[in-house]
Amino acid sequence: MILRKVKTFFSLLGKPGRLAQVFADKRSFRQNKVYKTEAFYCSIRRRIEVRYRKLLGIEIEDLDRPSLYTEKAQWRKLYCPEVNQLGKVTDKIKIYEYAHGKTSDRHLIPIIWSGDTVDADFLRNLGDNIVLQPTHRSGQVVFIENSKDIDYHALVGWFERMLAWPYSMVGQEPWYGRITPRIIARPLIKDSDGSTFLLDVKFHVFRQPDGSQVIVVTCINRNPRWLAVFDEKYHHLPYNWASDVFPPPEHDPPKPAEWEEMVEDARRLAGDFDYVRVDFMLGAQEYYFTELTFAPGGGYSLITPTEWDRIVGSYWHLDTGTPIKRLFWFSRTWLPLWRTERPMRNLRRLYRYRDDWSIRAIQRSDYDRRYQEGGELYSD
Repeated sequence: MILRKVKTFFSLLGKPGRLAQVFADKRSFRQNKVYKTEAFYCSIRRRIEVRYRKLLGIEIEDLDRPSLYTEKAQWRKLYCPEVNQLGKVTDKIKIYEYAHGKTSDRHLIPIIWSGDTVDADFLRNLGDNIVLQPTHRSGQVVFIENSKDIDYHALVGWFERMLAWPYSMVGQEPWYGRITPRIIARPLIKDSDGSTFLLDVKFHVFRQPDGSQVIVVTCINRNPRWLAVFDEKYHHLPYNWASDVFPPPEHDPPKPAEWEEMVEDARRLAGDFDYVRVDFMLGAQEYYFTELTFAPGGGYSLITPTEWDRIVGSYWHLDTGTPIKRLFWFSRTWLPLWRTERPMRNLRRLYRYRDDWSIRAIQRSDYDRRYQEGGELYSD
């Protein structure tokens, strides 16, 4: 361990600016109780509990036997009995194998290219109107409408850092740690007006003990920003989801013409899970299946009024198991990730992780602010 620290120290001597920054970061992490308890120096369980309190403003009542929807999402992240299965269907490439036969191929966005290495000239030759994203992460998406505006060398460096580490350490979602890191390119889907702000239709599907399914649908629009909640019959429900991010619309949006077909596709795609969110987006001529999400918003999405957090949680029939089972599930879930999830207590790990924590991902939610927040990827 000491030899590794010495080796890292000498490797940084040629980068005095980075060396000073790493020492400053390490000092601030030791002095700052938030970082010490939330991110680096505590157990997985403690990280989840502290972040839950910070983002939702309440304590977790009982993480081993949860009752709220948001608590059950945290339970899944901590124990995750089906972690290997979730890793397969979360992979942006393997999800096509799972979805084939459960929905029509015309509802799947084709993959133009995939690879585990990236090259600036190759990415530039992919042209305009494409979407680039890692297969093993959530939210880190790059939209390229005009390739002339992109600094591809900066983009390559960004993706190399994406490929270097699993996403599981960021949000404590272990299924991402079961995915082989790759980069994929897909066509950029637009609506009839040529806008990339498509309507996202997300089906939260809860399997019931008798085999039936309860469906809650969140429709998200990003320009203007609003979120509406419906049941499978397109009846408006009296609560909001992620209300701290998306306000409710002034008027209910019209029912999509493809609604019933999307409901049936969501039922088939969610059939193997006690709970999953099935994500679609509406393009100009068609709707498209995008992914399965097992802890939407990391399990920190605010549901208001708050009593609906418990009502939605009652739809999710979660087998929490015995203490022995939970110990086995936890060990099987997290021991394979110990190299990336263990607390960061030395200079070498802090240095190697620092890039990953400092990345400013270009999210779909702030796509309209990409030139300000993601300016390092663009040449002005």
